[in-house]
Amino acid sequence: MKYIFFGTEHWAARYLEYLISHDLKPIAVVTKEDKPVGRGLHLEASPVKTVALEHGISVLQPVKCSSPDFIEQIKTLTPDLCVLIAYGQILPKELLDIPPLGFINVHPSLLPKYRGPAPFQEPILNGDSETGISIMFMDEKMDHGPLLIQEHISLKKDETVHTLQEKVITHGSPLLAQTILALEEKTITPYEQDHTKATYTKLYKKDVGVLDFSKSTETIERMIRALNPWPGTWATWNTKRIKLLKSHIQVSSPLENHAPGTFFSEQDTLFVQCEDKPLAVDQLQLEGKKPLTGKEFIHGYLKKSS
Repeated sequence: MKYIFFGTEHWAARYLEYLISHDLKPIAVVTKEDKPVGRGLHLEASPVKTVALEHGISVLQPVKCSSPDFIEQIKTLTPDLCVLIAYGQILPKELLDIPPLGFINVHPSLLPKYRGPAPFQEPILNGDSETGISIMFMDEKMDHGPLLIQEHISLKKDETVHTLQEKVITHGSPLLAQTILALEEKTITPYEQDHTKATYTKLYKKDVGVLDFSKSTETIERMIRALNPWPGTWATWNTKRIKLLKSHIQVSSPLENHAPGTFFSEQDTLFVQCEDKPLAVDQLQLEGKKPLTGKEFIHGYLKKSS
């Protein structure tokens, strides 16, 4: 089996590491261009490129994967299959048609639910009890192709994007290896998605993270879990922007009555008033400062300002 791995993000790199360690090393890796980071704008390789170079795998970084030169490069490599995870570009039909066994994609949801760019965030925001992993053939439409295999993943009440990504990596890596081998042995049959049940996620912009404390405590708590690290969740305190990084809903909340958005403390616990009841704030960060625990914020800022 000759296959090419397309990917960019951290969780895609973890899949690549698993495949390599289980004797499924790709003949080449395709990833996005190195990007300038930091004040010096030095170029930084993607996590997938870093893994590929560590294992002596050839790396391709096209500006556009639709360019004729890149498509010719892939044809020359004659892959049987291509695997794509969190790559970051839309692929043209001419590219999708090259490998005889097609392109397969790992999508972190139970398709056709949560198609699109934010499948990690949406189930947390919506308070779902489960999500999953779908491995499918790719076609020209977004997350639309025939399914090969799916696995359900239960969600905890305190699930975050980070913990969910870890679950998707842990459950999905062996599932992907199993699928590649099944395709090689022709022991797996694709089946169509029920497109009438499709739902779509959107690409989040920074303003999505602005917290409106006239909403319920449950809504705010889910936003904090779902939208960190990107785009982050924040509010304003004493004219300064303050990021809320971690919170929880206490079984017994303070009985004090405050206006929504008011920060206050009770027995070294920091709270912010929401529409229905206060939310306990475990970790936060003032603009230009390091993250603080709620207790550190109380004694370093809140009591001094009152």
